[in-house]
Amino acid sequence: MNAYQRLARPPLDQLDPRGCEYLAFEDGQIITAINTRAAELYATYSGAAAFLVTELRDLARLLQARQAAYTAAARPSPTPRPATPPARKVLPAHHKNRRITMSADDRWTARIRDAIIDLELQPGDWVGLVDLRPMLAPNRSDQDKHLKRLSAEGQLHLAPESNRKALQDTDHAAAVRLGGDDCHLVQWVGPR
Repeated sequence: MNAYQRLARPPLDQLDPRGCEYLAFEDGQIITAINTRAAELYATYSGAAAFLVTELRDLARLLQARQAAYTAAARPSPTPRPATPPARKVLPAHHKNRRITMSADDRWTARIRDAIIDLELQPGDWVGLVDLRPMLAPNRSDQDKHLKRLSAEGQLHLAPESNRKALQDTDHAAAVRLGGDDCHLVQWVGPR
């Protein structure tokens, strides 16, 4: 029996969303500790610890999958849309000819902000671009342009993943190039 099989796995259907959030956070702490220890072992013993480092990294991947399951279970299921649309507001006569419009930049800012906030477990959490990109419009160049713009405006932070070996091909494909680095993570710091 390996270390992962010995870990307790509370059934998802018996946990409330708060419990799932806690377990996802706890798994995140364990994953960080495992990856840190694996890096220390590799730096200290290089090839002699290669087997142990591989085992630790495999354990971290299994825990990441479990963390993703807890995270998904913590999110409330989307509420069904009503069969009939809500009644439109009737504007006063002096407002009828006015159009309220948002600029394209404002629409992108709102779209990106809302997607990041939906993916966060707690306000200020880092979110993977691999998870964010599918929630945005399909045009990759527009995504990159607006992510870089919001970074320059100080509304979000982009950062590379510190553990490059844990990255999958999808993480590399989702990265945005900024300042000579491939950034894989994003954090919303602007107004909510």
